[in-house]
Amino acid sequence: MAKAAVAAAPAMDVAWVTLGQALKAAGRCDEAKQAYLEAIRLDGMSPLGGIGMGELLMAEGLPAQALEAYEIVLRRRPAMVTAHMGMGHALACLGKDAEALESYERALTCAPRRPGSGVAAGFVLVRLGRIKDAERRYRRALTLRPDFAAAWMNLGCLLANRGPRRMPRQHCGELLN
Repeated sequence: MAKAAVAAAPAMDVAWVTLGQALKAAGRCDEAKQAYLEAIRLDGMSPLGGIGMGELLMAEGLPAQALEAYEIVLRRRPAMVTAHMGMGHALACLGKDAEALESYERALTCAPRRPGSGVAAGFVLVRLGRIKDAERRYRRALTLRPDFAAAWMNLGCLLANRGPRRMPRQHCGELLN
């Protein structure tokens, strides 16, 4: 279908992005890159093509290159939440947690009701040792989306490893009986 979209509208960047996504899903990463590059060429800098390229580079374990793709997108569309999130993920993979937090904060500024940004921020807050702030982010995400499994799992791990309030191991069996 994606190939048919490109054949029907070869000058439409979204058709090439769609093809890139299909190729990426099929594990044909080199071809996906070419499709994203074509989308970018057609539009001068297709934000969706840039996002696709960034996601592909992240999947290939190339966060520094992905970071560049997201930066290009954000120069053109400074309020694009997906690019801020991608940039945060790339920075976190590079061990730049404070900078990753800044990217997640920008995503939250652009879309305050998007729970994924809060969970991502919570993750790096934990790595930065700001446990109470992380807990607040996870709980806020759950008020926005009570079925958000990642927020529940992260909050559960955070609470289980909190320290002095942690339940002694010998009592765990008693709870099950």
